[in-house]
Amino acid sequence: MKASLLMFFCTLSLLTAAQNRSAIGLTTSLDLNYRDFRPQSDLHEWLTESRNNLESALPTLRFGVEYLHPINSRWTFRVGARMARGGYQMKTEVILVSSFSEAPENTLVTEDPAFVGPFEWREEFDFWEIPVAVQYQFHRSPWLPYVELGMSPHLLRDERELVNGEPATPLPPEFQTTTQKLQLVGSLGIGWRIPVGKYWQTYAQPTFRYHLTELYENPDDELIETHLWNGGLEVGIRRRL
Repeated sequence: MKASLLMFFCTLSLLTAAQNRSAIGLTTSLDLNYRDFRPQSDLHEWLTESRNNLESALPTLRFGVEYLHPINSRWTFRVGARMARGGYQMKTEVILVSSFSEAPENTLVTEDPAFVGPFEWREEFDFWEIPVAVQYQFHRSPWLPYVELGMSPHLLRDERELVNGEPATPLPPEFQTTTQKLQLVGSLGIGWRIPVGKYWQTYAQPTFRYHLTELYENPDDELIETHLWNGGLEVGIRRRL
C-alpha cells in the first residue's frame, strides 16, 4: 500500500513538472494600428474630426522571441524581445477646384492640375519592444485557454513620414514635433495553446495594445494629445525546456 501511494505521488509530481516546464518560442503578430486623438481646444476638435474622416488603420507585422516560466498550475510569467511598428495612414484622391472656398468637406483639394490624382500618406514608428506579461489559465484542457495582461516598454528606434511612397519634405523646425523615445504600452489578450507532441506547442492570441505614453512631447498642450494603439492576432511556436 505504501509503495502504491509512493508510486502515485511520484507519478503525479512528474506529470505536474512536465506540464509546468518553462518554454522558449518564436512569435509574430499581424496588427492593425491607429491612433487616439484627445483634442485640447475647439480648433483641435475641428482638426480631429477632419483627420478622423480621412485617416485609416495601418496594417503591420511584429515578430520576436519569448520565454515563458510557470509560476504555478494557473499562472505563467512571459517576457520577450520584439521588433514592432505602429502608425496610421491616409488614402484618398486630390481633386481640382477653381477656388479653395469651393472645397467639399473631408477631401483634399488643389488649384494646380499637376497635383490631382491618388494621394497616399502614412506615418510609421518602429520600436524595440520588451513584452512583460502574466497569463492566467482558466482550465486544464488540451487547448489550455488563458487570459494575458501585460505592460511593455517600447523604445523608439526609427520614424518616418511618407507621401506616395517617398519621404515627405521636412517641416520648418518651428513646426516639427518631437516623438517621445520611451513609450509604456498596456496589453490585454486571450488565447489558446495547442500541444504538438511532447515538447512543442503552437498558440493563437488576439491582443489589444494601447500606448499609455503620449506620442509627442507636448508640455503646453499645444498639440492634439495623441496615443497609438493596435489590435492583432499573435501566433507562434514554442518548445518546452
